[in-house]
Amino acid sequence: MENAKTSLPSIDVIIPISELWRFPYLIYCCRSIKRQEYEGDINIIVVHTSVPSGDNNVDSLADFCREICATLLFVKQEDPAFNIAKAYNIGVSAGSGDAVACIDCDTLMHESTLAYAATALLNGEVAILPVTRTKTHPGAENFERISSGGLSRDEWDAFMTETRWASSEIGNVVFPRVVFEEIGGYDERFYGWGAADSDMMDRTSRVVSRCSVIKIGCPKIIHMEHPDRSFEDRFYAERNRGFRKENNMNNVIVANSEKRSKAKHRRDSFDFIFRGLLDRNISRAGRPVYNRTFAGATALHSAFTYEQIDKVLKSVKVNKIVEIGTGQGALSMYLGLVGARLGIPVYTIDKNTIKVDETRVVLEKLGVNIITLNALCEPGISEVSNLISGTPVYLICDNGDKKKEFNTFCGSLVSGSVVSVHDWGKEIQYNDVSDVVEKLRMVPFMKEKWDFYDMMFATWCVS
Repeated sequence: MENAKTSLPSIDVIIPISELWRFPYLIYCCRSIKRQEYEGDINIIVVHTSVPSGDNNVDSLADFCREICATLLFVKQEDPAFNIAKAYNIGVSAGSGDAVACIDCDTLMHESTLAYAATALLNGEVAILPVTRTKTHPGAENFERISSGGLSRDEWDAFMTETRWASSEIGNVVFPRVVFEEIGGYDERFYGWGAADSDMMDRTSRVVSRCSVIKIGCPKIIHMEHPDRSFEDRFYAERNRGFRKENNMNNVIVANSEKRSKAKHRRDSFDFIFRGLLDRNISRAGRPVYNRTFAGATALHSAFTYEQIDKVLKSVKVNKIVEIGTGQGALSMYLGLVGARLGIPVYTIDKNTIKVDETRVVLEKLGVNIITLNALCEPGISEVSNLISGTPVYLICDNGDKKKEFNTFCGSLVSGSVVSVHDWGKEIQYNDVSDVVEKLRMVPFMKEKWDFYDMMFATWCVS
């Protein structure tokens, strides 16, 4: 029979600490982790920065970590303020667990917290742990009892109700290691307090479809109250929020790309499972490679592409849909469904025959007209031009040479037509199509969304 420890993902718990006045908080935090009911392997890695020479508390910290069998890493402080992003990344690189839990040193967990987190991971989620903050400082009797496992679940919930106040719920997260490494970990430009965790969640949500606070069953972890932040901390918070805004404006996914760590898994079974969490793998060029499916066919488009097509067809009345480039057929099937709903014909054109019989059957049942020809050579050019002329159509250019498709066929479109092109910013730029766009006085449609979550899907209306 398989051992429970090898049938569950191992978890590295990374706990950064800077000022040593937080040492009492760390003790409570680690005690609460050591008493977890989770049956998989749990490895605690404490990352301490700015070690003062001869500080006795450092010796106490080292002794404590030995006592609880935790790994202790000393990191030289190079930034003007504590860099929790760098500390988390160093801790993750030092571990080898299937999952990594990035935890603040001033938090306390219920015995069941990591078990709930592991369940969420295996159900396809990045697990954000629910948090509440207390107004009580370490040393209080309740914290002694909590860190020793002395409170029942009912007592835990009652204590939280009596002492809590609102707190951020994105600072304590359990990631599959493969997800953490795909996005390059925390952005190390963030130092001082604030926004590093928010930025991490922004970037994670661009590659993982399910990234949310665990709502059902999981008891909230306690964020212990501590002295207020200094003016310098608040200054860095404003600076960091600027970095976060910059990353969001540029749809950044991968941070610290010049020094991404390599996975050091002890086994690869959970790496395979957790890779299923990724909506997209990151290519060497830093662009996403989609690996979702639609009705069983590989989908090479972002889900937001389908949303934009839906908004186009709700805003503009066309009499037919013509897709150049059937590919795997996922988008073709979606267009077939839309055409059936609107009662308009749908055509999909490709020089290659559809390789998957099931996809062809679905398209035929949806009434999609499947045309096999090379659209960029005669007689294909003439046939496509005739197909899209004379009536408003929605033309989608998504074959092997999008620039040539766009420039060849847009001249045949009548007023009221719409044209979209995939891989915008990657295979086709504005300079490639500017002459045609300006000549036909084409109007951009939802331009602000063209690269939303790396959708790479540009659309114009023909005036």
